[in-house]
Amino acid sequence: MLEVGHVTMDNPIRVVLDTVSHGFGETTVATTLSGSHAATPGVGLDEIIVADHANFSVGDNVRVEEDNATATTLSVAAAAAATNVKVASATGLSIHDPIKITLDSGTDYRTIRKVSGTTVTIDTALSGAAAIGKAVDKIGWSHGKIAVKDTTGGDRLEFKAESGHAWTGGSGGNAVQKLHEYLPFPFEIELGSSEPGAFTGARLRIDNVDRSILAAFRAIKPSDQAAEVTIRIVLASSPETVEFETPPLAWRSITYDTISIQGELAAPSFFVAAFPAHHFTPTDYPNLFSVA
Repeated sequence: MLEVGHVTMDNPIRVVLDTVSHGFGETTVATTLSGSHAATPGVGLDEIIVADHANFSVGDNVRVEEDNATATTLSVAAAAAATNVKVASATGLSIHDPIKITLDSGTDYRTIRKVSGTTVTIDTALSGAAAIGKAVDKIGWSHGKIAVKDTTGGDRLEFKAESGHAWTGGSGGNAVQKLHEYLPFPFEIELGSSEPGAFTGARLRIDNVDRSILAAFRAIKPSDQAAEVTIRIVLASSPETVEFETPPLAWRSITYDTISIQGELAAPSFFVAAFPAHHFTPTDYPNLFSVA
């Protein structure tokens, strides 16, 4: 999966390398589990009963919240639009973990981007404020594609196939969210030479047949900052669980034709920054070289 972003883009472009579509990222269509759904050891989730399935349709990609695996609380109040939160304990929390943050009004579902001590950096800013002591729960998601929608035993949604991992259980009230659908799209990445301690860049080529990505690039306003590409490796069965992720890479020297868009991926600036930043020379630091 590729994510292409720029300071002038309201939303990043996501490109999925596969032969089937994927659900990724919550939409405004959501409901909750109706009653407890017990764990099924060794078996993935294949159907659910929800509070209301009126806004869901056959073919929708959805994700279902699993019960929390790690619970902590905010140790410092978090303001709306915050991207860093301080928790009482970060034990059990790791990069890429999905978490649920209870706000003063509502709930945000986020993904951890960094853990430093008890400070947790999240992928998207908070939609509202959260007081000290509010819950921060590490959760899990089970994914499915709706194959049957009926009222057998309640508002029932049956999935086309079992979710990719064993269902660990979910309580009544857990979130059930419709996801954005991302269509499969061909792309190629040609990595540069691999040298110890060096990153020589890479070359990215994306199919341009339907022009949608080209249109997004043409809409970018003039800026000194290049578009950035993040490469993520995920499993088709759990597209929101990141197995590997690169830092944002600058996409430069972009060219295109009727078939493809291509350009060079450059390393983040800190990869090529000099260290140490200064050289201690007799001209700049004469006292270091003087004789007492």
